[in-house]
Amino acid sequence: MPKRTQFLTGGLLVALALILVWAIQVGDPPAESGDPTRRASAPPSTESNLVGDELTAVRSDADAVQTVSPNDAATMDAPVATEAPEPEPLPEGTVEVLVQHDSVPVTSGFLHLKAYDQGDLPEDPWTTQEALVHAEIDPNGVARFINVGEVGHYRVGVEWPRASYYAASRVFSMPTGVGKRITIDLGSGRIVGTVYGAEGKPAPGVTVSSYLRVREYVVEVVTDAQGAYVIEHAAPGFWMMTVEVPESPNGAPALTLHAKPVLEEGATQRVDFGRAGPWPTWRGHVVDGGGLPVPNRGPRQSNRGRIHLYDLEFGTSRSFPYKVDGSFEFQIPAGTYQVKLKGPTELPTAVVHEEFAFPLDGSTQDLVLPGASLRGTIIGSDGGPYTGPHAAGLQVSVLTEERDYLVASVSVGPDGTYVLPGLEPGRYFVNTWRAPPVEDQIVELTGDSTSVTWDITVKEP
Repeated sequence: MPKRTQFLTGGLLVALALILVWAIQVGDPPAESGDPTRRASAPPSTESNLVGDELTAVRSDADAVQTVSPNDAATMDAPVATEAPEPEPLPEGTVEVLVQHDSVPVTSGFLHLKAYDQGDLPEDPWTTQEALVHAEIDPNGVARFINVGEVGHYRVGVEWPRASYYAASRVFSMPTGVGKRITIDLGSGRIVGTVYGAEGKPAPGVTVSSYLRVREYVVEVVTDAQGAYVIEHAAPGFWMMTVEVPESPNGAPALTLHAKPVLEEGATQRVDFGRAGPWPTWRGHVVDGGGLPVPNRGPRQSNRGRIHLYDLEFGTSRSFPYKVDGSFEFQIPAGTYQVKLKGPTELPTAVVHEEFAFPLDGSTQDLVLPGASLRGTIIGSDGGPYTGPHAAGLQVSVLTEERDYLVASVSVGPDGTYVLPGLEPGRYFVNTWRAPPVEDQIVELTGDSTSVTWDITVKEP
């Protein structure tokens, strides 16, 4: 063999030998027992510092703390678990609010903070319910308030650029000695609908006030020119909704309508207030059991009679006063109603119809006030209706026979007549205020009584 070839062959053999030695030195040591190709597991380490490979994570087991190395083939694909550290307590008087939409931080918008009730609060901005303090939501979805007093309750609300209203709010109180962290999730549900006025036309510019039953989220929206409204990003749950419909041009009274929808997670629910189209008219009189009209002459405004209607389909309610002569006329949508009637006295409201089907062509049905009525004329010394100096403010009162409890009272009309409706069977003492009767008046009403005439002669001053 030529010398040149022998030299090259020897050099290759030396190189291969060196590579083999290096491989043995850097390779894994053989296992002491078992499969010679399997690596031995290192004993659990409880040291906080390691020498050698770079530490990337720490896993906590019940018995030991093990390290995970990026060069450890057996654990290359093992899940890495980390525990988020407990947040540091906020300084006293600090409120930190995280705003989320579907659990994703909202990166723009504003929060409003105001005192929820009156109180002796330490800073001027918090001393009234009307005072608002604003904070901008940062890119992490967080807004902060400082120097918030511990006295009283507060409401923090979100004004989000993607929602053209006061989107959501929370009511809270401040803890002692530390700050407060709050999370508001705007949700992904929607409540849509239309508000119709007393004439069955869309009602623009009407505020729809809504809140969850727990009152944690409060939303207020205003209807557009077509009477429509939309509540975006509504949280799921049992909502309470209220609409104040103003008095209509045709003289129909203002209405307060209510609804109680249950919104599912991420759902869209329609809630209309009222119905479209001209509403039929209900005309009639409030009468007693004998069919005689009951004048609406309560001694005070709070005692005046009213008709209350509850829409059994929509869950909305309406209330109307009736006239002095006992007549009424109003427009309502056709539907099924519970009807309650309040007489012109201190007596409680009575249910006159549990389910009343009001037809599309309207109704002329009277409303009968339960119980017996006591009616009559106040007589003067001349034998005619009393016209003395106290006639204008004269009242008739009914008390228990023992005279220890006022049952009801009513004003005497200009013609000297009075009507006391809704009385239960029993014996009563009847009195006139400012012009006392000539003699005691004891009247007995039986279960068969409907309309009892009882004239009273009074003393002249």
